[in-house]
Amino acid sequence: MPTESHWGQRLPDAWGLLCQDVYRSVARILNDEHEARDVCQEAVLRSREALARGVDNPAAYLHTAAVRLALDGRRRRKREALVTRDLARASARGNPSSPLALLAGTERTQRVWQAVQALPAEERAVLLLREIEGLRYAQIAERAEIPAGTVMSRLHRARERLRTLLATEADHA
Repeated sequence: MPTESHWGQRLPDAWGLLCQDVYRSVARILNDEHEARDVCQEAVLRSREALARGVDNPAAYLHTAAVRLALDGRRRRKREALVTRDLARASARGNPSSPLALLAGTERTQRVWQAVQALPAEERAVLLLREIEGLRYAQIAERAEIPAGTVMSRLHRARERLRTLLATEADHA
């Protein structure tokens, strides 16, 4: 019968093999080794937290979390590429007001991000998952492990606070 130390030596080997398999899957999705490593690290952290909560199949959880994170990252990169392309097109048109419009947009964006950072963490997280990541309420609820009704109320409060913060800032400007 294997001893406890035997299992202690085998577990890291099995975990390492599993992580290598997950890394290969994520690297294929992302086509970026560095981002794949980051995604795998995040997935490992999430799976360890899930293991502490008593997840039935930690290996499946790790793989699912990693793939979902990779797909989220790929969608985010596509959105960022579209925004960059649109900004490049706007400046390439030679529109004399375009650089000023871009600068005004940048300043406005900075004010919005500062206001978002001022939100309470729970509201900020739900707002970013909805508005930046583009997740649906059910997806946010699943990811944050809260009821969908809580997602909706936090999102409502976050939007109201954001409006108030931005209106207050506009009044002082």
